[in-house]
Amino acid sequence: MNQNIVSFRIIILCILTLLLCTTCNIESPFIDVIQEEIDSNSGGGSTFTVTFDSQGGSSVTPQTIVGGGKVTIPSVPIKAGSTFIDWYRELSYTNQWDFGNDTVTVDMILYARWTIYNSFVAVGDGGQVSHSDDGGLNWTTQTIGGGLYDLNGVTYGGGRLVVVGDEGKAWYSDDRGTNWTATLIGTSENFNEITWGNYLGGRFLAVGTNKTVAWSNDGGTGTWNITLLPTYTGVDVAFGADIFTVVWGSATFSYVDFSTNGGETWTQSAAIPTEGAWNWSYGITYGTRFVSVGTALSSSSEEAMFYSADGNTWAGERPTNSGQYVPQAVGYDGSNFYVSVGDSGRIWYSSNDGVTWSQPSGATPDADCYGIIYGGGTWIAVGDVAGSGNVWRSPDIDAWTAINVGTNTLNDAVHIP
Repeated sequence: MNQNIVSFRIIILCILTLLLCTTCNIESPFIDVIQEEIDSNSGGGSTFTVTFDSQGGSSVTPQTIVGGGKVTIPSVPIKAGSTFIDWYRELSYTNQWDFGNDTVTVDMILYARWTIYNSFVAVGDGGQVSHSDDGGLNWTTQTIGGGLYDLNGVTYGGGRLVVVGDEGKAWYSDDRGTNWTATLIGTSENFNEITWGNYLGGRFLAVGTNKTVAWSNDGGTGTWNITLLPTYTGVDVAFGADIFTVVWGSATFSYVDFSTNGGETWTQSAAIPTEGAWNWSYGITYGTRFVSVGTALSSSSEEAMFYSADGNTWAGERPTNSGQYVPQAVGYDGSNFYVSVGDSGRIWYSSNDGVTWSQPSGATPDADCYGIIYGGGTWIAVGDVAGSGNVWRSPDIDAWTAINVGTNTLNDAVHIP
């Protein structure tokens, strides 16, 4: 509207109001009208565009907002492998937009913030580190340590990834596996596996040759402390119920060592039951209880699965139709299933806390597997470069898809929440 006309209308309204108030002693009903005219021409009637930058997610329709108005909460965008958090004023995500209170006074952009929930990191021989941010569908690969050292174990805790390998070498990453910093554990032993446990705020613990145990409260920037297991070399380690538990074995028997003080001292477990006893233990995890897999005393190639609430007292079984396939690792899906992988891609699963075990009906990986992990609705198994790949992924343990990732055998994998 022409500014001169607007001003003239305001003046006329003011004169009429004064005349009425003076001659009739009436409180003016026109004051509100005058105020509306003033407001509509002092910026309140301007409109601005709010654009939504979804940062790689699905598109969101821009909104046109009257000055001083509020933005309508838009539809939630979708981005593969990610969870939407909220909208922010800046790309640095400093100030979150408050849809209930914040108002629009200029053209502006709101930025979507995401949490990547389905990331995996796998490690292997020749320093290979492979990383996926989309549930294991696509992977990028890099080499750390100059490719001079085999990487045997990887874990994630407290926002940090830590990898251990041969000759006492270790690396850590604080950016989800993009950049790695080398750290020395303080021994030349080869380390077989590592885990993180929420002990005294968080502790990394690795097991290696010659009964070596190394633990650190930060996983690399501080000091690694060295202790020894009572009897034998640990091949895998898990944490649960405030207990670190290490499995190991020999040609004639198997025991478990456990620690209730963060790995500083260790106790050898009670003997495994004679019926179905291990002679080698290869993998252990914790879900509702500790579950470990290995081979039976009666046959070095016959599967044996055991379980324990405290790492000390164990029970278990040899699954029906077992034989000729050594189980190498076991994982837990957080709610229902324990799943074991091993030689020739043999899969076993238990839905009753590791008491009884069955085999899935579908096709399984077509090569030896050495590690398995679950996260974001996906199982990831890793192993030899043979058959059709060295990574296998499955949403349900019945159907596995093979993927070639790098050129080396992969030994372990971890999920990053």
